[in-house]
Amino acid sequence: LPHQTVAFSTQDPAAGVDVSNNTLIYPIMEANIDYLLTSFDVDHLLYPFRQRAGLPAPPGRRAQVHFWDTDLKGSNCGRFLMGAGNTLRWIENAQLRQMVDTVVDGVDACKNKSNGYILAYPPDGFMHSEQGDYGRSWFTQGLIEAGKAGNTKAFPLLRGLYDWFNDHTQNPYLPYLYDGTSNGEQGQIASTRMHLETPVGKWSDIATAREVYRDDVW
Repeated sequence: LPHQTVAFSTQDPAAGVDVSNNTLIYPIMEANIDYLLTSFDVDHLLYPFRQRAGLPAPPGRRAQVHFWDTDLKGSNCGRFLMGAGNTLRWIENAQLRQMVDTVVDGVDACKNKSNGYILAYPPDGFMHSEQGDYGRSWFTQGLIEAGKAGNTKAFPLLRGLYDWFNDHTQNPYLPYLYDGTSNGEQGQIASTRMHLETPVGKWSDIATAREVYRDDVW
């Protein structure tokens, strides 16, 4: 596709739809909210971010989950934000919104102030397992949903991260992410959603995703 600008629409098809009076859907949404609020706590979700930033990192109520927390750091945080953000677009819950806002505030507190880096692992963690693609994608999609749900910090945090990510002079792992890691295609969902679904998307997000298909690897 030629270079083009895609305008972000503020007309969210899920906005203004309230399912709280729907007797079929409401109990399901309430059960989902309970699941989101009780499966993990804020300290658990922010633990790897705080570790990476060198901040005090209380462990939370349960141990870090093998693989999902230990090898794909930040992916459980992404899962929570995806589920909670989408839920808050359909039904309001003060406790769930507070937890979303507290998690995003925690990510912001762990941000590298010099370059905008916010992921739960240091940059060399891109080379570990599927963190650089799968883990990054899930966390990115979580912040996108938090932004769509009304959190004002989520989109600026993502823009700072992807200005770093798309810049090969700052991110030395782009060639590896293009050609070497498993789930490389999964990771590009994050870049395309940044461009197409957020008010802070740039053409550089699409250009990075397109580079994945520059040869016959896939």
